[in-house]
Amino acid sequence: MPLWDNGNVDFKKKTANNNKTPAMKLNPVSTLRIPGNLKIILEDEEYWEDDSFDPLLITIQPVVYQGKNVISFQAEFEPPDDSDDIDGDEWEEIIRDYIREKDPGLETRIHGDSESSTCVLWTDNEADFRKMLGFMIEVLEQELG
Repeated sequence: MPLWDNGNVDFKKKTANNNKTPAMKLNPVSTLRIPGNLKIILEDEEYWEDDSFDPLLITIQPVVYQGKNVISFQAEFEPPDDSDDIDGDEWEEIIRDYIREKDPGLETRIHGDSESSTCVLWTDNEADFRKMLGFMIEVLEQELG
């Protein structure tokens, strides 16, 4: 049973290459290049995006959270049509369960804004975001590979 399987989601790999190198290979977190002039970009454009982690879309933008102005470091993706009818909310729980096993403290600092059509996770700390993104990549490579 996968680490992130808490028994709430009946999730089985759809590939025949279990325990082999995943077919899906996303860019590693180390390739994420957040611009040094991010503050200026956010002032001018109101957000910055990176789609080089397809199917994940990275978005950084200012938001108001619990009455405070923060920078949201967000990763989102649309669940694939062939993912056994697992929706965005269920993907969020799968990823959170995985992160909870790997780094319980990190999981408590992650926020979700998922819905049935999209899995959205974000944090207001860049270092936490990089860890979260790494775990999201691991789950997607393992489960969609």
